[in-house]
Amino acid sequence: MQIAKRHSLFVQSCLSNAGFVNNSTKSLWDPTQCLVWLGLNWDLVSGSISISDRRISNFIALVDKFLQSAPYVTARDCASIAGHVMSMSPVLGNLTRLKTRFLYKVIESRPSWDSRFNIGLHNDCLS
Repeated sequence: MQIAKRHSLFVQSCLSNAGFVNNSTKSLWDPTQCLVWLGLNWDLVSGSISISDRRISNFIALVDKFLQSAPYVTARDCASIAGHVMSMSPVLGNLTRLKTRFLYKVIESRPSWDSRFNIGLHNDCLS
């Protein structure tokens, strides 16, 4: 633990000397084996990564909002859903690429980011 603390202090001083300003509210400089980073729970003791409860509830709310506006949605709405799913790939693996494939197909064929189209015509996306 002392070695990790020394390395942390070294990195802090190097960044400071290079002109970077530390954001103390977001920075964690004490060595730890469990933390939440980018909405993922990293547990180095058990060697596991999981999705935080907050992130899951935010995603469910996003999907609910998307389905409430269906069948007429925007490419921006689809991209938001796809981005959230892809950001969970450290936990879900390649499944994220498979589950978002049809969304990306619809996104790429959009007339514009904010024009509405009928997602009901793309059953693969909804499933």
